[in-house]
Amino acid sequence: MPIFNQVVKGSGGGSAPQYYIERTLDANGCLQFGSTIMDFTGVKSLGYNVLYYAYSYNDNISGEVRFPDLESVTENNGGNTAFSNTNITGVYMPKLESVTSNSGCGQMFSGCRRNTVAYLPKLKTIGSRYSGYLASCFNMFADNNITGVVDLSSLEFVGGGNAATQMFNSNRNIT
Repeated sequence: MPIFNQVVKGSGGGSAPQYYIERTLDANGCLQFGSTIMDFTGVKSLGYNVLYYAYSYNDNISGEVRFPDLESVTENNGGNTAFSNTNITGVYMPKLESVTSNSGCGQMFSGCRRNTVAYLPKLKTIGSRYSGYLASCFNMFADNNITGVVDLSSLEFVGGGNAATQMFNSNRNIT
């Protein structure tokens, strides 16, 4: 017979696993979104659907989203819509070089109107040389409030079709 409502604690003294998405229980017993963002240190790539809608529409998420070691997104929907419509204020991906999967970073940070920073200084490749219709970074930062300079000086290749269509759509203060 299956056992429900049981908490299984590992040998780590009951601490949460390293990668999880927090949920909280309010005073009425209603499950709610949490406010903690995972620590992405050490993450070099994103697996298939791994962050698909993970934090999307969570008003409790704020502050900066940092992927200090992320180098590539090669799996479909790896970060698709992960942080869309949250209250984040900055995005830092200092080692990201390529997004070559279908919707790998599509709408990843769209609708984050408090976001003022998009730091991707090493991004070289968006899309694929083999399929021009991958929406790799489609609307990635659409409807944000990015101000100042977006440095894409390392960019060497953008695939055809929707690879980077409207990547910064409706950001009127970018220089």
